[in-house]
Amino acid sequence: MAGNEDVRRLLSNMKDSAKQAQAPRSHREMKTGAAPAAGREVDLSAYKGNQAWPGRAYVLVGNSYNPEKRIHSTRQARKRAACIALMLEYGKNNRNCLSVEDALQIEGFRECLSRFEFDWLRREAASTLLGPAYNERGELLPQCFAVWRREEAAQRSMKTS
Repeated sequence: MAGNEDVRRLLSNMKDSAKQAQAPRSHREMKTGAAPAAGREVDLSAYKGNQAWPGRAYVLVGNSYNPEKRIHSTRQARKRAACIALMLEYGKNNRNCLSVEDALQIEGFRECLSRFEFDWLRREAASTLLGPAYNERGELLPQCFAVWRREEAAQRSMKTS
């Protein structure tokens, strides 16, 4: 059944994410935005070059999902990309970032989120920002958004896990 395969794929992706989140990070790694699983620094040049970096006070949590592992119909993909672009348009005067609180007020954006994304974002601190997502090659991922957490909030969440 196609449904069972989707569930297995989702559980596999969630396990991978949980493993990455459990890896300990030093204060220096958090400041530079190092990838938790690989232990290497994330290249933030695409964010900085496109005026989408909220600054040193924020840590890149990651992108909303890995588009290479997810299968969308073309219609769904276009609708999601359009909703994310609309949400990001509201943040154009703020380094192309918008607070989670404001983003969740946009009906079209809320509708394009998966249940997991919606639940995750509504639990995030109000200071968390959403912005455009880029892959490791510096290419814009129109169907994804990046999540940026204030450094203090990121440190607190690591202590509680």
